[in-house]
Order: sequence, then structure tokens, then C-alpha cells
Amino acid sequence: MGTTDSFIMSMKKASCVTLHDFMVLGYHLTKTNPDVSYLMWMELRVGTTTVRVGQALQVLVNGNPFSGGAMPSGITSINILTGVVVTTFGVSIQFNGKHKGHIWIPFSYQNCVAGLCGDADGDKNDEFVNKQGRNCATLPSNQKEWCFGNSWGLTFPSTQPTRDRLRMRCNRRCSTRFNGIKYCGALTRRWGPFRRCLVKKVRHSWFGQSTNTLFIHVKQNDVTTAKKLACETLEAFAEECGDKLVRRNWRRTTGCLCPGELEWTTCGRECTRTCRQPTISCGFKCVKKCQCPRSAPYQQGTSCLTQAKCQSLHLWPLA
Repeated sequence: MGTTDSFIMSMKKASCVTLHDFMVLGYHLTKTNPDVSYLMWMELRVGTTTVRVGQALQVLVNGNPFSGGAMPSGITSINILTGVVVTTFGVSIQFNGKHKGHIWIPFSYQNCVAGLCGDADGDKNDEFVNKQGRNCATLPSNQKEWCFGNSWGLTFPSTQPTRDRLRMRCNRRCSTRFNGIKYCGALTRRWGPFRRCLVKKVRHSWFGQSTNTLFIHVKQNDVTTAKKLACETLEAFAEECGDKLVRRNWRRTTGCLCPGELEWTTCGRECTRTCRQPTISCGFKCVKKCQCPRSAPYQQGTSCLTQAKCQSLHLWPLA
């Protein structure tokens, strides 16, 4: 994503007057290592409505916290459990509450979007044409993304992100912990779960970023937060690498398991079925998430219940 703070990820062109206008913004969280990039939040703007999905899936609608209820103008649904926001005209976004976002745009918007919009115009030869019209694809791979991403950078002076400028060295105890398979060391282990992922240089860049971030918390004896951040880094790297190149048991190997009785899936339901809402209608999207297994599909907190168990707890809706 380059080094700028924020990005227009999709924006309708003024010439396409018959389509609904919208804008999606992605806010870049600057880290120590510019090779490793995270989103801090995603924002969808439709008419007078602004929906922002942030860290830990905190949702704001027009600046106010949203926990459910009536949908704002232009929005069909907001799923506070998966970070999926769907508009009335088919455009939708998802932010996983940690680092990564997705945008879905109907085919009717072909030739009508700009910014970091992917193959929106059907021409695969202009994927890296930046805002100034330069084709960044002709540059070396280590410069291409920077040339492209930085050209679409935005500035939000009132909300500049905290910049982690740590250049600390770990002591021996800290270094031993981070180099272990349960922490950042999983990225660089020769026979680790990510050994087939990307190139060695990239894996070591992620390792350096991860150790810099965790050092603060370990130094403060906050091992729980350090472990949580390590798992988020490994999850982000696994998504960057792709499912086919990551060992399926990487979560078990590293100790980054789902909480309670939940299980990790790479293609889960967009919505969450509970005892109170056992037949909730889900969208078509395939979401990576922790969810209950089919044998006990109804989620209550981090517990997974069968229909019989829900009924015994008087949580099942009356016929």
C-alpha cells in the first residue's frame, strides 16, 4: 500500500450519472516497516450516510456507535459480527476488524470506478496506472506498489495515525520468546507452517515488524496482548500468502486458536446463527472467520450449542 496514510479504494466517475454514487476509503495504519501494511479502518460513503468499520469491528454510522437496529439511508445491512456492509444498490465492503478489507462492486459499474479499484474496466493491462496516468507496472516489483498506491494517497490531518518508530533491541529472554514457533518465529522457521510462503526477504520483513510491535507489551509483562498481536500478524501473513501455500494446521502449530468452541474456516457464513436467530438469512459471501461447527451450529458467546441445548436453556424462539 505504500507509505501514505489513506487511500481511495473505489470511487464513481462523474460521467456515470445513471448509477448510485459511492466512495470507499481505506485508512492506512503506518508501521515501523513500510513493507508491511495494515488497514486501520474502512469507510463506505453513500449519499448522506457514512459507515465506518474499525478495529475490533467497531462500527460507526455518521459518527455514532452502531450495535443494530434500523438501517441508515442507502444501506441494506450492517453485520457487526463480520464487518460486512451492504448497500441498496449492490456495492458492499468487509473489514475484518484487524488489517484487511474487501470491496464487491456490481458488474454494472464497469468503466465507472477510479482509484484502487482492481480490474474494474476489464483491461488487465492497466492495473497499475496511477492517478497521474503513469503505468507503474513497468517499474521493478519493489517500486511498483509504492508508485501506484502513493498516487492515490489522501490526508486526514486531524486523525493522523500513531507512527511506531521503535528501533529497540530485544534482550535474550525477549528474543527467545519471539523466535519461538508460538510467536513471530513461525514466519522464519525453516520447517514452519509458512515455509512455502512468498520469498525469504518478505518473511523476514514481517518478522521484523512483528517483533518491534510485540516488544512493548512483553517489556510491560503484558504477554496476553503480545500473543494476541502475534496471532493477528500470523493471520495477516497467512492471508497475504494464500491458503494453498500455508499449512492448514498453522493455527494449531502456533497456538493461535479460535476462542472457546469456535473453529476456524476459510469460507464461513456472512452472518452468525444463534439460539435466538437460528434461521437468520445470510448473504452469498464467503467469509474467513471463527464459527461454530455443523454439529453444534448455534453460537452463544464462544460456546456452540445444538437445537436441543438451546431449547433446554429456553433460548429457542417459540413457534
